[in-house]
Amino acid sequence: MIEAPNPPLAAQVAEEALLGANPAVAPMPPWVGSQESEEFVSNYVYLPGGIWRVPDEYVKRDYDQHIKITAEQWRDLSSEHHRLTAGTLLSGKTIQPEDVIVLSNLEDTSPSASPPRTHWFVRFSVHGGATCFRRKFGENFLWQLPHRMCNKILAAVSNYEEQENVAPAMRSPLCSQWAPTQHDFEPELWPQLKKITHLHNYYDRVFAMSVGPCAGPAAQLNENQIVCAEPIVRPPYMQPFYKCAVSDGDPPVTSGYDWEATPCDINNHVLGIVFQQALNSPNYSDWRAFLSMRMVSRSWRAAADAAGSKHFTNAVVSVGRALTTHRMNDIAAARDTVLRSGLSTIALLCDSKHITVYNLMRAKAQLRPGSMPPKPSILGVRDRDSTVGDLEAFLRSKIPCSRTAGYAVEFTG
Repeated sequence: MIEAPNPPLAAQVAEEALLGANPAVAPMPPWVGSQESEEFVSNYVYLPGGIWRVPDEYVKRDYDQHIKITAEQWRDLSSEHHRLTAGTLLSGKTIQPEDVIVLSNLEDTSPSASPPRTHWFVRFSVHGGATCFRRKFGENFLWQLPHRMCNKILAAVSNYEEQENVAPAMRSPLCSQWAPTQHDFEPELWPQLKKITHLHNYYDRVFAMSVGPCAGPAAQLNENQIVCAEPIVRPPYMQPFYKCAVSDGDPPVTSGYDWEATPCDINNHVLGIVFQQALNSPNYSDWRAFLSMRMVSRSWRAAADAAGSKHFTNAVVSVGRALTTHRMNDIAAARDTVLRSGLSTIALLCDSKHITVYNLMRAKAQLRPGSMPPKPSILGVRDRDSTVGDLEAFLRSKIPCSRTAGYAVEFTG
């Protein structure tokens, strides 16, 4: 099994951004790999089928503006990272006309020209929330605006120009020449688009591993639905006799499985499967079940810690492999591994040093890297293992009810 790197992956960003791929200045950490063009700026469209590079000939209007997303806002949207759209990121924000980027193929007069299309996009700039990140994430990705939102912008711009008596020659081409068509972006209708197989910019790779795009500008009800593991319920023959449903007059049904008499290696194997199922689910109810099972006994706690450490290590290894190879296949695999576990890629990068189960707990509860639970006196845990009691109580207090309910509604049924 590949071991995770000792230093956190995010700590290598500063060296990569400042030193580039020049080994004469300082050796590049092998986990990250060299950078071929760190300063190269491009326009990408991210869809479920991959990432397409947009040539300049399709970009008709671009003021190089980015809508800023703070680290706190990005954390609050963690439940939507697997099905991200422009509408999700624009919730509660105001769009300015200069934020709109226009892609159009109207000037393509070749015989093989596709049907005319004009789409509006925006860019976002996501703050990583750590000083080791020298730049923002997602600045090279374009996100299509829903047609309803485009109509609102058109109406606002037209009303402003009429109220201010703007001369016809000075009016914005958004309302005339570059008015959007009511279609979703389809890469096959844009022959000059190029689907990329490698992504060489560090911040673009991390962002591509952080989000799962939708097929259209608005997420459908069941789009990108993450399938949770089957409910972990003991069969009837493993239930205690006092929990078994029996008819009046029937003798009590006793359990057919003796946990105490079962060899330890089999018990550990069963526990490993149960813990892995709970960890592979983004549902917070499964995460709370994992924390509850961890408090059953010392042996269960050791098994839970081993499963949690292995799970987080596998996620870090997958992300590190994608950072090294730059291949889109590895980036997509790392994205699925992280998002299906309910984790955040940026949070995982910041807390990937000396991996234990606490790294996983901090990532789930969105705590600062290296933070530990408070002292026993703060939570009032007595006459028991204070570390276990404080940790579980502290983590449970960090799970908001609204976020828990959102996961329950979204990932069940």
